[in-house]
Amino acid sequence: MAATFADDIDTMSELRKQYILDTNVLVSDPLAIYKFHEHEVVLPIIVIEELDHLKTRQDQGGQCARQAIRELETLRAQDPDKFKDGVDLPDGGRLRIELNHASIDKLPTAVSGDTADNRILATAYQMAQNGGGAVVLVTKDANLRIKAGAIGVEAQEYRRERVEIQELYTGQINLEVSPETIDDFYASKQLAATGAVFDDVELYPNQLVILTAGKQSAVGRTHHEKNRLVLKPLIKHTFNYSIQPKNIEQEFALELLMDPKIDLVTLAGPAGTGKTLLALMAGMELVVQQDRFSRLLVSRPVIPMGKDIGFLPGSVDEKMSVWLKPFKDNLEHLLDFDGRHTDSIDHLFEDGIIEVGVLSYIRGRSIPNQFILIDECQNLERSSIKSVLTRVGANSRACLTGDLSQIDHPLLDTVTNGLTHVIESLKEEPSVGHITLTKGVRSNLATLIAERL
Repeated sequence: MAATFADDIDTMSELRKQYILDTNVLVSDPLAIYKFHEHEVVLPIIVIEELDHLKTRQDQGGQCARQAIRELETLRAQDPDKFKDGVDLPDGGRLRIELNHASIDKLPTAVSGDTADNRILATAYQMAQNGGGAVVLVTKDANLRIKAGAIGVEAQEYRRERVEIQELYTGQINLEVSPETIDDFYASKQLAATGAVFDDVELYPNQLVILTAGKQSAVGRTHHEKNRLVLKPLIKHTFNYSIQPKNIEQEFALELLMDPKIDLVTLAGPAGTGKTLLALMAGMELVVQQDRFSRLLVSRPVIPMGKDIGFLPGSVDEKMSVWLKPFKDNLEHLLDFDGRHTDSIDHLFEDGIIEVGVLSYIRGRSIPNQFILIDECQNLERSSIKSVLTRVGANSRACLTGDLSQIDHPLLDTVTNGLTHVIESLKEEPSVGHITLTKGVRSNLATLIAERL
């Protein structure tokens, strides 16, 4: 279940607090200044300086910095004469820019270095020393929170729409039912997802449901029809490739990917569960075999996200080749019949059947009639995934894949990354499907390492 930072504030003391925001809070959420209800939001002047340095960047961080600056300018323009003393916010709070207390000389001697983080810390430390209300430093930087705690300054992580990984929607559910229920399901080929069988269960559209009654079992998928959920058997899909789904999770993933009524599919799971391979197989089937899309667009984030790749020689495809090698590895596996390559991987890219998309430059595009596959989405921020998905044009379908246990982005974790937010936020949408794959199929060793390490 998602919780907003405002929810956490509501559980605190009734006293008005002073929340000092780190720059990374505004870069992750440019509207963060509005999320603190009746409390006071304080921006150290060094935060404004850092936003100014970030605003020229062409990546997602630059966009968020520019938006944060525009929000501040809107507030300033409402009453320029009083802005220096603070301005009122819509929910009864107040915003002000703190010009004082930025000297690190006031910090304990153990904290050294004239850095932006230390100046923000100095502001929080001095305000706390001066009294006049509770002071809380809000930052996404764990190290800064540790330093703040060490010198007696209360610090919190910015928890806007934080999703606890233990409660993350998996896309499947196991239910114990009566033998008669399973018999009815097989006989009628559908089952209303209401009534006594599902009284204590919350089901969502496009969810994998496994029914068991002793040794009997049945598998179905929920469909949203006429404002109600109906459970129907899975559709068996066949593919003209050398591999086929190896378990019920993979079969379900392919059903979601092949369904023309679903616009977005998210696939999560540990390494070796087949996420990328399944998405590529469905994409190739829909583009090459069935001609339902004009092109397969593939991409994955370059870590750190938005870093310019211009220093690499060659075309965009050549620059991205090291990042796209996993796609080519899977394509070679997919197109290898009886141990022989029956088709060239390169010509798929040369002929435009598969296009390489660079996420850093995707803003401004409109992508119609294409199957869009974005891999390693656990390394994307929420705003970055939003930028990608808002590029999806008419008659296009998107698939996001990722392993929430392998996050390389320095500011993201399993509960704050963009893929987690997409899974949890869109689980009730009839045009969206998700499945968390759990069974490793790459090799016994890969499965062992994924489980134990």
